[in-house]
Amino acid sequence: MSVSNDSSRFYVVLPVLDDALLRTIDDIRAGRQASDRIFDGLFPEPVRRVSSRFWTPINVARKAAHLLAEGDGPVLDVGAGVGKFCIIGALTTNAEFHGLEHRKELVSIANAVIDVLGLSERAHVFHGTLDDVDWSRYSSFYFCNPFEENIFPDARRFDEKVPLSKTRFHQDTARVERELDAAPVGTRVVTFHGLGGRVPATYRLMPEKTRGNPLMRMWIKVEEGSAEGRGTFDGWIDER
Repeated sequence: MSVSNDSSRFYVVLPVLDDALLRTIDDIRAGRQASDRIFDGLFPEPVRRVSSRFWTPINVARKAAHLLAEGDGPVLDVGAGVGKFCIIGALTTNAEFHGLEHRKELVSIANAVIDVLGLSERAHVFHGTLDDVDWSRYSSFYFCNPFEENIFPDARRFDEKVPLSKTRFHQDTARVERELDAAPVGTRVVTFHGLGGRVPATYRLMPEKTRGNPLMRMWIKVEEGSAEGRGTFDGWIDER
């Protein structure tokens, strides 16, 4: 079932940092096992209900954030939702994390939680689409299968507030392919459950970096110039 198309369900209520949440945040910072269920208590109930479908679990986010933090400049999470990856990245590394999200309600929730946790200097989620990104600012990217919702059955979509379609799926994946193709050598990409498009052939897959998690991949651009359409499809797992 979809979460809700009633915007009143998404008014921002600042989370209460009870003992369980504070311990979980400490565990995340320290690299210890932490509960996604407790951490997701930072977010409204409709978000918690579908967190495992749409957002990255703690153990994956922590690993991906460390891999991307080794690059230069801020990290961009495309399709950030309520900012879970950006929050965990800011909790566990010294890097700066930016999230792109096309649902205004989720942007408001994300930044409210970021503020409560005192992370606003190194984490921020902004509202927009791929057209609103200054791609030249970034050389580290995270993709948690951000475009698949376009081709979900209606009942599996988050809500009906943004335009979603197969056409948009193809447009968005093609746009990201072009931007990655134009990015400089050294650009880092981490995907979880896939990008949904082709990673240009100028990138090298680094399986040793993500060993133990077959759903996560890391790519680094190692060749100058354009791949001219050549690349490796980085898809998702249908059973997700």
